[in-house]
Amino acid sequence: TKNWRLGLADTVNKEPCGGCGYDKPLCDHATRTCVEVNCEAVRVYCGEANATGRLTRGFCPQLCGCNHPLSPLALALPFWGCGSVDTAGGYQQYMNEVPCEDASPEPKSESAIAYDKFLRREFNETRWSLFHFFLDNADTSAYALPLEANKAAVWDIRFLRRFGCQYLSDPTLWHSFNSTWDALFFDSLTKPDLVKPAYFLGRNLCVRGGNPFKPLSLFCPEACGCYRGDRDCPLECPTRVAADNVCPDYQQQILPKDWGWECAQRPKAQAFNAGIRVKPILPVAGPSGIGGLN
Repeated sequence: TKNWRLGLADTVNKEPCGGCGYDKPLCDHATRTCVEVNCEAVRVYCGEANATGRLTRGFCPQLCGCNHPLSPLALALPFWGCGSVDTAGGYQQYMNEVPCEDASPEPKSESAIAYDKFLRREFNETRWSLFHFFLDNADTSAYALPLEANKAAVWDIRFLRRFGCQYLSDPTLWHSFNSTWDALFFDSLTKPDLVKPAYFLGRNLCVRGGNPFKPLSLFCPEACGCYRGDRDCPLECPTRVAADNVCPDYQQQILPKDWGWECAQRPKAQAFNAGIRVKPILPVAGPSGIGGLN
């Protein structure tokens, strides 16, 4: 533990403090003094997308929000330092309590209304307010992502602020994939009120690996097509039966229709599976100059 504390302190710039010693190795930039490393001292780094942030989340998972699925922490996956806390009993208990209803200003089901009352009583928050705190945190963390990932994240956050969970399940908000590439390009130029389809090129914000942050199925289980047993889905969701589609129709809109639709990355019941497409995409009749996708 001491080595971990020293390692975390070494990732923080010590120049504002003029250097720090062994007993108090962490430079507190706010006070310009050297302090001991503890969770309160490094709380400010919980949302950072760098080595300091990763070590802070690993050292203080509960304080940072790793241990609760609805915490505002966007970087709440093992890759970002949180570890496999989602397999712990506490996390699973939270998932057993979360309602299988999309976060919204006005919850509809009895379980969602009751859960919001619990959140107000315990934390003075609701699932809707936590969802927007999550988007704020994701927006702050996006700066450290590679350029293309940053651009995609910024656009996603913008659309989620504007439409909420509906962005993930309502094709009437998107540029149409019902025809050809040419029709899609024309649609994007002539209908500025529409936005890029949420599942473009097979990505899926609902599952792990579909975006840099924790999966949106935690906040939008209905829009994400959650079933009980799917990873990162509330246990209140219905059980999948053989007659159910592998994925909702709207999650298949990943390319213009003349190239064919397939399920985007799918949530899986197996642990550590980020979701995969059913089979490779092959063009049906792609326009000239655009090759097949591997």
